[in-house]
Amino acid sequence: MRLIAPLSIAVLVAACVPLRSTHEAPSKHGPVVYSCDDGLTLRVRLARDGAHVTLPSGEQLYLPQQSAGSSTYGTAQHQLTGYPGETTWKAGTRVPVACRVQR
Repeated sequence: MRLIAPLSIAVLVAACVPLRSTHEAPSKHGPVVYSCDDGLTLRVRLARDGAHVTLPSGEQLYLPQQSAGSSTYGTAQHQLTGYPGETTWKAGTRVPVACRVQR
């Protein structure tokens, strides 16, 4: 009986916490910074179903995950593949470039 009361309270408290939008980046972990072979620097933060990418200009993009469990995120204009570690970045009709995590 002693275990049930604290468990019940925890469930009730959790039920009161609003759910985040699936497009909202998790706040616990900072972004991963990538340096690309063409000199571009990307800041990437994963969400539950996509990736938030900040370009050097400050422009922020949301790239949905292409399929469940895949490491490809993208839209018709931008694509990020191979996260984490080394990845490729493709913007528009440009050739994809290799990017590596900054250490």
